[in-house]
Amino acid sequence: MPTDIEKQLQESAKLAFDYFKHLTTLSTGSIVLLGTLMDRLIESPSWKPLIYVSFTAFLITVLASVSAMYSLCYLTSPTQELTSPEDRIADKVLGAGSVLAAAAFVLAVGALAAFFIRNT
Repeated sequence: MPTDIEKQLQESAKLAFDYFKHLTTLSTGSIVLLGTLMDRLIESPSWKPLIYVSFTAFLITVLASVSAMYSLCYLTSPTQELTSPEDRIADKVLGAGSVLAAAAFVLAVGALAAFFIRNT
């Protein structure tokens, strides 16, 4: 029977996985919208490189979130002892993926907002 600490860790892992899942969904949807609607929205945009920054940052968000989700699944596997060198690597990937996904998402949304503010 799991202890209270193990239950808290399981719940924390579920919340983290959901966080990355939502970031991935939002970023993927934004990439699709950017690719589909950009030519139709503005005839001659100012600060067009911000669209490329936003697109790239959304893509980085997706890649970082997926790698973090994979590491989270690996680390929370019920058969995992968490003593091998691979466990330390997965832990570092999870940490780096978390920071990179959040930072890239903020950058992407900020660049997109700046682009639309400038062009309206």
